[in-house]
Amino acid sequence: MIAVRVPEPYAEAMRRLVEEGRYGSASEIVVTALERLLAKFREPSPPPVPAELVDRSLRLGRFRATPLAVLSANREDAVVICARLGGWLLYFGDCAYCAWSWP
Repeated sequence: MIAVRVPEPYAEAMRRLVEEGRYGSASEIVVTALERLLAKFREPSPPPVPAELVDRSLRLGRFRATPLAVLSANREDAVVICARLGGWLLYFGDCAYCAWSWP
């Protein structure tokens, strides 16, 4: 948890925004502001799912993933193929997937 000291004029403006219903709380305002500020420092998203794998992939949370077995019966080869396609390994339960960010 991080404590933030907000000057009174800003605190008053934040209270008004919450009263108007534009935000649920002052904390939400601070988090939103930090997300916007830090967005430019995020790692670039992985590339989208290759077109030839779209119909053999599924959505896992905020990611699109293809089981490694679809890429190759040999797990080590599948990992290399995944890397060449710009994906990364995602483990979900006992299964391994080649994953990409959800567009």
